[in-house]
Parts: sequence; C-alpha cells; structure tokens
Amino acid sequence: VPINSRFVVIHETLIEPRSGPQETSDMVDFIRKMTNIPKFVHDSEIPCIWHEVLNFQVEAPKPEGRRLQANEESVDYSKPYSYVQLDKVASVLTNMIDEYSYDQKILSALLVYRAKIMERMAAIKGNDPILVHNSHGTCMVTTPHYEEGLTPIIQASYPGSGSQMMRDLIEAITGIRTAESRRRNDVVSVKTLYPYRTLDVAPGFFNRDMTRMIILVRYPLNAIASNFAHIYWLENNIPPHSMQPPKEAWEKWRDENFLNEINAWVDHFMYWINAFKPVNRIIVSYESMYHAEKGPKQALRLALFIKGSH
Repeated sequence: VPINSRFVVIHETLIEPRSGPQETSDMVDFIRKMTNIPKFVHDSEIPCIWHEVLNFQVEAPKPEGRRLQANEESVDYSKPYSYVQLDKVASVLTNMIDEYSYDQKILSALLVYRAKIMERMAAIKGNDPILVHNSHGTCMVTTPHYEEGLTPIIQASYPGSGSQMMRDLIEAITGIRTAESRRRNDVVSVKTLYPYRTLDVAPGFFNRDMTRMIILVRYPLNAIASNFAHIYWLENNIPPHSMQPPKEAWEKWRDENFLNEINAWVDHFMYWINAFKPVNRIIVSYESMYHAEKGPKQALRLALFIKGSH
C-alpha cells in the first residue's frame, strides 16, 4: 500500500490519554479523506468519544467475562520470555528499524519497542548463569567478570561498525569483561577506534605485548550513517538508539563530511591490516555476524582465535 494511502495506528499512542484523542482525530481525518463517509461527528466531540470508548472504567472487577481495560495485559507473565526469545525479537526489530527508517512514526515506535526488549534482556542477563535453548543447541551464558593477569586482544573498528555487539559476543563466549579505549590487564579485549579517535589504545612501546587483534568491518555507507547517529545523539544529549536523527540533519552532515569519512574508513582498515601479520589477526564482517547461517560460524571462528591468544 502506498505510504499516502495508509494510516498507521500505534497501540501505545492510541491508549495514552495525552496522545490518544489526537491520534483518533488524525485517524478520522484520514478516513474522511480516503472515503465518502458522511461527517456525523464534529471534530470537537472526538476527545469525548475517545474517553468513552478507550478510557472506560470498570466499577467492580468480575472473575470472568469482564472486558479488559485498555492498558491491561491480557496474558499472564508469571512465566517470562526467555533470553533467546527476546534476543530474536530484538533482532527482528533491528531489521525493521533499518527497513522503515523513512517513516518517522513507525520508526519511533520500533525504537521504543526495541529499547523495552533490551531492558528485559539486561534484567535476565543479571541472573547468572542463563541456560539457553535454541535451534543450534543448548549453552550457558554467564555474566562476565574481570580477571587479573590478562594481556588483552585489540578489538579495532571504524565507529558505527557494531563494536558493542562484538563486545557482547566476546564476553558471552569467554565470560570475561571487555574494555573500551584504554588498556586494562583484567579484560579479554579492548575496543579501539584508533586512528579515527587518536587517544584510543594503539600499537606502540607500552602495548608491544598486545600481539593479537580482531578487526570488525562494516559496509562503509551503513557504518558512516550509524556513526553520524551516535554523533547526533551525543551532541544533542539524547540516549543512544532512542530515536532516529532527522533526515535533514543526516543529509547536511553527510554532504559536509562524506569524503573525510570514507577516507577515514579506508585509512582505519589499511592501518590495522598492516599493523599485524595475518597469523595474529582475524577479520570479521558485521554483516556475517548478523547473518542467521553465517553468524554461528563466525562466532566459532572468533572463539577459536581468542582461545589461541591465551
């Protein structure tokens, strides 16, 4: 259905007293525009109708057969969703966010949904350990800890390439914490954006014992767009992944910085490729990590590489 021939109603917006009446009014305007339905109700009456229909009150709850209130759950959550189920939903929402980035209304709802899913996942992750069952088998996921006496692996990537996802995967594989920017000897790896961010950890005299490296690579156009999103959130004091930057802001930044950013993407890759011998580095693509079939194989490659480093 063409975008100008559809109206998307967000459930949470519709049942919210502050936004529900306006959402209803917008929906009615759309219906009138697209159909020949007579105008039986005046616009000023719509908020009253909304309160009557959606914001109803039940005087005395009945044990059975009663109508649920608009904001009342219809299922029993005494048995919560599993970590794997939530992770699957988060993955689906991420793909949808990429697909519907052009529609601000849908995008905003999807970002809120994903944030709520991530909160549930974080809560479950605190229950250590987690026994996970999925189509690939059974495994234990533990809360990572710090372990003294380690020589960390360098984890290098251009910003916007999925470094947090890589850190989460490394921590789940090893059960040991990772770090960012600065070297620590109680973590399994240290994320670095060097030379893009010049103060991050890099090869040199004081890090000469850090002889193993993971390079995470992402399709440059997507990585540059993701990098801008993080820049926009930081500059505007917005929580990460809570909203999509305005299209106008992205296009302005892209047009002003594109050549510098694509050169930085190339420089970053070439720097790290030449900094370590092939036997001491592993190259992982963001796209393969997210692929349903290739992802598990890449995780196994990564696990074997880390095992050979300690």
